[in-house]
Amino acid sequence: MGIVNRIATLFQAKVLHIVDRAEDPRETLDYAAERQREMLGRVRRALVEVTASRHQLTAQAQRLDERLPQLDDQARRAVASGRADLA
Repeated sequence: MGIVNRIATLFQAKVLHIVDRAEDPRETLDYAAERQREMLGRVRRALVEVTASRHQLTAQAQRLDERLPQLDDQARRAVASGRADLA
């Protein structure tokens, strides 16, 4: 069994050497850093979109608040004239 063990050990050493050479830690680190930069860019773009949407919603809420007295007056006049369906 000595020769079989030697062949297995030699084979294992060669396979591990190939795997070690294929997985360069610098390349792995560079790839991970690039992915993080891409994700950071996506987060920044999403933050800009959220901020813009929030401003749009604030402006829309303000416009609706400004129309509220007018709509309330219209509803009161409709009820006073017997047109509750328009109120």
